[in-house]
Amino acid sequence: MKRVLLLCLSFILGWSLSGPAQRAYGPQQQSKQETFRNPAMEDQDEFHQALTKGRVLMNDGDVDGAVKEFRKAAALKNGQCVECFNFIAQSYFASGKYKDAAIAYKQTIALKPDNEAELNNALGVSIYLQDDKKTLEEAVAAFNRAIELSSGKLVKVYYNLGYALLKLGREAEGQAALTRYLELDPGTNTATE
Repeated sequence: MKRVLLLCLSFILGWSLSGPAQRAYGPQQQSKQETFRNPAMEDQDEFHQALTKGRVLMNDGDVDGAVKEFRKAAALKNGQCVECFNFIAQSYFASGKYKDAAIAYKQTIALKPDNEAELNNALGVSIYLQDDKKTLEEAVAAFNRAIELSSGKLVKVYYNLGYALLKLGREAEGQAALTRYLELDPGTNTATE
């Protein structure tokens, strides 16, 4: 059941469990060795080299190596790198380290990026997947913040909010959120699942 819920939530987030960087690179992947010897990379500054190395390592499934490179890139930007912290969060999320992912999402959100609503949704999912009743209220708060920031236009958040509320035992609120989701996206295939 947890695996099915994880798949549903990853679908709602729009990520693949095989790794979020897969979409960034597609089938023309290069090995770490080829990428690090790429002459085009040598023209990049230290920040972009670290970011590129981190993305390659993330794509290869080396979460620790990727996070190290993303943290290096963030440090080079004095901790003011939305992209760096977002990649850290995605790396942790894809590897099932939801608590670490939530921390990184909070760091990303603190920088006030343009996609704050989507990041609050991702934060909520990361907290929800920790499967700890003590933190579910925090997940609900993140989902509600995502709804507020998007003026209700980020439809998938209602789905996530509904499940979090149901897990908290707040059935009427949970059903209302799921009903709202179905009203906003009546053609969804998740309605039958």
